[in-house]
Amino acid sequence: MGEENSRARHDMPLRRTRSKVYKSIASKKLVSLEFLCEYWNEEPAEPLDCEGNTLLHLLVISNSENALRKLMDDGDVSQAHLTKQNLRGETALHEAARHDPMCNCEECAEKGNLASVPNNLGETALFLAAACGKLDIFKLILKYGNDDCTTQRKDGCTVLHAAIMGEHYCIPHMYTLESVRKGDEEDSDRRWKAEILEKERNPFVNLLLSKVLIPLLEEIDDKKRKKFLAVALAKQLLEEEVDWSRYTYSSPKDQDQNKTPNKVHSNPLMRAIEMGIPELVEEILRYIPGAANSIDKDGRNVFHYAAEHRAGDIYEKLKVSVVNKDRMLSDVDYKGNTILHYATKIMLSSSTNLSIGIANLLTWEVFWFQRIRHDCPPHLFHMRNNDGCTAEDLLLKYYNNKREAVVKEVKEMNQGVMVVAALIATVSFAAVFTIPGGFDQNNGTPLYYKQKDHHYHELNQFFDAVWFTFFASVTSLGTLLTTQLSRFHWEDLYLVLPLRYLIALLTLFLSAGSIALTFHRALILMGYLTLKIFRALLIIFSISGLFYVDPTCYVFSYIVEVLRHSKPYKSVRT
Repeated sequence: MGEENSRARHDMPLRRTRSKVYKSIASKKLVSLEFLCEYWNEEPAEPLDCEGNTLLHLLVISNSENALRKLMDDGDVSQAHLTKQNLRGETALHEAARHDPMCNCEECAEKGNLASVPNNLGETALFLAAACGKLDIFKLILKYGNDDCTTQRKDGCTVLHAAIMGEHYCIPHMYTLESVRKGDEEDSDRRWKAEILEKERNPFVNLLLSKVLIPLLEEIDDKKRKKFLAVALAKQLLEEEVDWSRYTYSSPKDQDQNKTPNKVHSNPLMRAIEMGIPELVEEILRYIPGAANSIDKDGRNVFHYAAEHRAGDIYEKLKVSVVNKDRMLSDVDYKGNTILHYATKIMLSSSTNLSIGIANLLTWEVFWFQRIRHDCPPHLFHMRNNDGCTAEDLLLKYYNNKREAVVKEVKEMNQGVMVVAALIATVSFAAVFTIPGGFDQNNGTPLYYKQKDHHYHELNQFFDAVWFTFFASVTSLGTLLTTQLSRFHWEDLYLVLPLRYLIALLTLFLSAGSIALTFHRALILMGYLTLKIFRALLIIFSISGLFYVDPTCYVFSYIVEVLRHSKPYKSVRT
């Protein structure tokens, strides 16, 4: 009992000392460096918190560079202390790899071989540096360690996987450069490619992007550089690819595809289609043309993937690159689904931009279905899958659930436009009976018609503008009225309703411009037109045109796409 009390009295000062050290690090108001060294020599590598972090861990996390350097120089820090791991299995070098200061990492790396020590997830310090995109720290750890970047995490990811998933493409290229420098001197082609990738951006371009031009352009330039590096990295990896069969299934559908040997790898081509990366698809097909014949365990080919994920650019590339496209477009997967069934899968998720409206979204979905339908043999439209549904059945099922929302949205939008069109038509109709100069009370002839001078011609132009305004506004009003009375069948969303909406907006804009011209002619007849008024009219009309472009451009681009892809199916005959 006496020994326990003595031990408790001895432990009390130690706990207070640990608390004092921890609070000073947390508040970034460190106690004296000598005190830290004395504490370390008394309790080396002892945990200071419930996560098992030692003094080394906490100094690295808090970026206390001077204290860490002092501890490394004057403290009794051994190899065993450096390899001390917290509850997550991480050493101080793991924490240093997550932070920017190079000195922290260098102090930990040069004292011992820690680069190959994994944490509980199997991640080394080199892995964390690559995942965080710390290129300088990555180089430093690679210099002191012997990790060859092929060490796998528990889920199978290597260091290069971590860098690529974090979009830090400079790290894989840097590692490739080191490999090239150590490799064959005669491999000039690969050396030349590596040197191109190693070049930094011109300092003058950096100055323009950061100082002279809008800083947003720098972000755009960085994305372009990332894209360039990603494609270049893909080319290097494709040059090393020797066996594409490990990415595709080829056994009959009655066998268990999950037991097919060497088919556990995700197909890069299908993954690129899912992610919507046409550049990567193009490079894969250029290096390995036969990859286009890949199928997954459900019997889906690349056209099925492109149809399901609405990859329009990739779909067009596949039609040009694939030799047997007619056969692949007619393929049926193991569940009886054709490419048309996949084209009806509505890709609405939590990340979908619903600000453009459900009607616009469904319009593009119907367009995509019709686009795929025009490329397919006619008999696919009537084929049923294993659930007994045709592609049209699936599309109707979803559309009927959303039809009420579509009708409500379109009619509410039309009502506002109809009010404007009716107002312009009313004003133009009234303008006919309130012309400048008035009428002759005896025969009702406009007074300016009796004067065979410039007023006669100006009045004719005034009437032309009024009649054109009335005709355009009535046309817009009538088109909108036919939309209000539409049946809203799903096929109407493909061309009829968008075309009516485009005509209504176009004629409404023309009527608005014509009524401005009418006002301009009236001012000329009355002699009130000045340069200031003319400029004001021009500014108002220009602003109105900008507001008009926003809704019209979207519909116009849709109509252009419909016309581009409206060709019926034509089989390739040999």
